[in-house]
Amino acid sequence: MVKTPKLYFYDTGLASFLLGLHDKKDIVNYHSRGSLFENFVIAKLLKQNFNKGLYHQFSFWRDKTGNEVDLIIEQGNRKTLIEIKAADTFHAGMLRGIEYCNSLPTEKGTGALIYNGDIEFKTKEKTSVLNWRNIPALI
Repeated sequence: MVKTPKLYFYDTGLASFLLGLHDKKDIVNYHSRGSLFENFVIAKLLKQNFNKGLYHQFSFWRDKTGNEVDLIIEQGNRKTLIEIKAADTFHAGMLRGIEYCNSLPTEKGTGALIYNGDIEFKTKEKTSVLNWRNIPALI
């Protein structure tokens, strides 16, 4: 496991402003749009967690070879492994981090992919594929 911290903005509107992204077109074409989207989704989940009076542990996982899971939510002894993608279209490669993490003996958990697409479903491995607007069920 790699011990590198990540920095998130609680207000992604402020983050966008500080990055000079003042228009929707700017964000769509921004080279790190995925990182900004990841920050937005994590902030939304964190706010939802606090608003419900819950204090689930939020973390991420990355190993030295680059395998990673964007967000792990620990609820007691239950883990939810979440990948966050800004893409509008699903492809199986988006689940690589969850699948790899679940192949390890110590990091297993329920999988979820949050993305910008409209099609929602469960994979044969029972990973939920969700549009970011419909993520309240995760907490």
